Amino acid sequence: MRLSIRLSTNLAPSDILDCAGLAERSALWGCWFAENPYERSAAVTAAVVGQAHPDLRLGLGVVVVRLRHPIVFALDVSAADAFCRHPLRVGLGAGLGDDVRRDLGLPVRSGLALLSEQIDVLRSLLRGGAVPSADPSNASTIAFKSAGRALPVLVGAVGPKTLTLSAELSDGVVLSLGSTIAYLKDAIARVNHARATAPDRQPLEVVAYSYFGGNLSREEMEAYLKPLAGHFVRTIVSHPEIARLVTGLNVNLTELGEMADCLQAGEPVASVISDDVVDELCIWGPPDRCAARLADFENAGVTELAFGLGGWVPDLRRAMGDVAKTAQEWARR
Repeated sequence: MRLSIRLSTNLAPSDILDCAGLAERSALWGCWFAENPYERSAAVTAAVVGQAHPDLRLGLGVVVVRLRHPIVFALDVSAADAFCRHPLRVGLGAGLGDDVRRDLGLPVRSGLALLSEQIDVLRSLLRGGAVPSADPSNASTIAFKSAGRALPVLVGAVGPKTLTLSAELSDGVVLSLGSTIAYLKDAIARVNHARATAPDRQPLEVVAYSYFGGNLSREEMEAYLKPLAGHFVRTIVSHPEIARLVTGLNVNLTELGEMADCLQAGEPVASVISDDVVDELCIWGPPDRCAARLADFENAGVTELAFGLGGWVPDLRRAMGDVAKTAQEWARR
């Protein structure tokens, strides 16, 4: 199992470059750039990092197709890839609901249909092909003026439909932050089953993101990781369609709702979020403890684990040092 990092594009640019540099010097496999609505472009960020740290395998993910015109996005991907030594990996997802799409004045459409369309357009244009004009009165086609290269396309999946689509149409699957090991095992089994019946039976890449805290003290864990877990609980309650991410947590949706209500009422997060919840949702502790936790991901079928780093760590540079130490422990296993 390869080890990478996952960064938000909304981090300070200097922090992104510092973390990528530390990842490159630590001989990590790659770096993924998450992209959320109204945050900086993952493609532009990847182009900058690709020039500064060419040894890293860079990935975009997960980019929400509801918010991207397929041809304009393909142009951005092609441009970003031109600045990367290794082929840029593209992770696409349907996103949660259509609220932002409505805000942008775009018509509501099926997320699965948009995913399929985006994959088809992206692959065709990057391989030097053409796609038809969207204007029904215009029979012309659209093609790139600058040749690119074929790139791996992965799907950010949660439920059975997107997991199946990833197996049928993509080169891999990206599994979300906050996924329990029980969920990962089930999701990967579904993907592998669907892949076995697909025309192209080449093995899929299975990329999993995991919150990473590093070697925090117990006081730091309670100050940083428990609020993170509380935020994730509230997200699950707000979007019950992703509640399957916490399969095996021994907490049902009703109980999660009660926990969210307690947090909303101002109860101390340390008394609402148990240590077990943090241990399931986050990788944290001394490097040997973190490295031992990685075996669970590998046994579940993950081929690349990306340590998620963000505002839930008190010091990004310190956390990257802990990533490097964890990777060293993993290599010595």
